[in-house]
Amino acid sequence: MPERRPPDPALQARLDEHRLYIEGKPRGARLVLRDAPLAGRLLDRAMLKSAVLAGGDLSGASLLRADLSFADLFGANLADADLQSADLTRADLRGGNFARARLAGAVLRQADLRAGQIVRWEEGRQKAVDRPADLSDATLDRATMAGARLDGANMARASLRGATLSDAQMWAVNLSGADLSGADLRACKLRHAVLDGARVEGADLRGCDLRGASLRNTDISGAALDGADLTDAVYPKARAALPPAIAARFEAHVAWINSAGRQGARADFSDAELTGLDLSGCDFSGALFVGARLAGTRLTDCRLRMADFSRAVMAGADLQRADLCGANLTGAALTRAVLRDALAEPVDILAPDGSRTGRDWPSRFAGADLSQADLRGARLRRASLAGASLRDANLADAALIGCDTAGADLSGAITTGWRRG
Repeated sequence: MPERRPPDPALQARLDEHRLYIEGKPRGARLVLRDAPLAGRLLDRAMLKSAVLAGGDLSGASLLRADLSFADLFGANLADADLQSADLTRADLRGGNFARARLAGAVLRQADLRAGQIVRWEEGRQKAVDRPADLSDATLDRATMAGARLDGANMARASLRGATLSDAQMWAVNLSGADLSGADLRACKLRHAVLDGARVEGADLRGCDLRGASLRNTDISGAALDGADLTDAVYPKARAALPPAIAARFEAHVAWINSAGRQGARADFSDAELTGLDLSGCDFSGALFVGARLAGTRLTDCRLRMADFSRAVMAGADLQRADLCGANLTGAALTRAVLRDALAEPVDILAPDGSRTGRDWPSRFAGADLSQADLRGARLRRASLAGASLRDANLADAALIGCDTAGADLSGAITTGWRRG
């Protein structure tokens, strides 16, 4: 981190005028610095209440104990900024970038961290884009965020240990891999939120609206959930019952997913005996199940993107609503398996910087035995079914769009209402 620079004389003069403005004294003037280049500035304890800093670059700035209450920071960049114990009460932070920012002990009561509509030029035209607030990898331990508006915010891997988020509005917020240990989330609106792999031990989730939330790989047994609404929420209901060796590999896989491969280890269940286990509500993306025995195993609501089930024995397995995008099931035995409403579409191949390459990785069922399988409502797009057996399978209302079915056996299959093209 480069050494932070104090305000230059011109900026300091404007800060002094703003303080007079806030105090209602003569010669005061409100600070209006839209798109201000303030990266790396030393602004500890600065009086910035009600200041207009929309679109400003404050990345890497030090704002320890600064007063930013009621400030306009719409679309501002505060990545890597130090805002510990700062006051951001009712600040407009829509579309702001707080990635890796340090906000321990900060006050964000009723702050607005919803998506902000950013206008940019593309091909000579103005285009409005909704940009979610980014708090990924931010440190918000003991922060006060009661009543904050965080709909759609990206809080992946954020640390919120002991934070107060009661009554916060957090619809569709991304808290995957976040640490919410001991946090107060009473009466939070977390409908359709993503808390995959989050830590919630000791968290208070009483009265939370968690309808439709995704809590794959999240152990909710240590959280207070009295009065919480978990209708249609997805979470591992039998995690505690897993055999110790399986549980250990699963925990390492959770860390591997949450850290993008930097920690933990990719789960390798190749040739493992997993018959009859309840693995529902888990995220095993990228895991190896080559030749594993999964007959009768519950994989309901599992995320299995890019997982390898080639040659696996999965007769009678329950894969309802499973995400099999990019998964490899080549030669798998899936007789009488249930794949109702399962999804199998190509996965985009990304470059190291996260940009799209224009290439993708399709799901593969080539040579798989899906005879008598239940595929009602399943959605397969550009999947390989070459040489697969779908004999007597139920494909009612299924969609097989752009799939390779060369040599596939569909004799006796139920195809009422299916779409194929």
